[in-house]
Amino acid sequence: MGVESVLDDALRKTSITDSVRHRVDSESSYSSDYSIQQHNMDRIVEGKRVLTLDGYSLSVKDLVDCHDGHCRLELSPLSRERIIKARKFLEKIAGEHKIVYGITTGFGTFANVTICPADIRQLQLNLIRSHATGYGDPLSPEKARMLLALRINVLAKGHSGISLQNVEKLHLY
Repeated sequence: MGVESVLDDALRKTSITDSVRHRVDSESSYSSDYSIQQHNMDRIVEGKRVLTLDGYSLSVKDLVDCHDGHCRLELSPLSRERIIKARKFLEKIAGEHKIVYGITTGFGTFANVTICPADIRQLQLNLIRSHATGYGDPLSPEKARMLLALRINVLAKGHSGISLQNVEKLHLY
């Protein structure tokens, strides 16, 4: 099975989840973000096509272009707004000491363990460290570019609570 068919299958499976989430998210700007994506399709900066990530319109062709190094990534303005809004909400929850899975509680079997406010930063650092390990050979730069584009595109939806600064750091690579 080729890379394109694997990516097509993965994108098809996630599109069902995305369409449900889109219906639930009353403030979603899918259609206007999508038109931004289509409008910028031919914009070229420093010899590379500008790929505006909005969380909804990334295509297999876009990923192949990322693989080949033909794209320069940017976030749509509406994605930036969604990311900032989600981050503010996350900070509000943490500041109010509400019990929220993975933010003020442990994970998995430790979901019922409430984390004291002084240890919340350490919990998040431990989570990052636990996911920052790898197995096997490192990915090629081409595959890493594709995966970064996928990750940034998911974060562009504004559902994670990540800071805009961290998303911007990702697309510098």
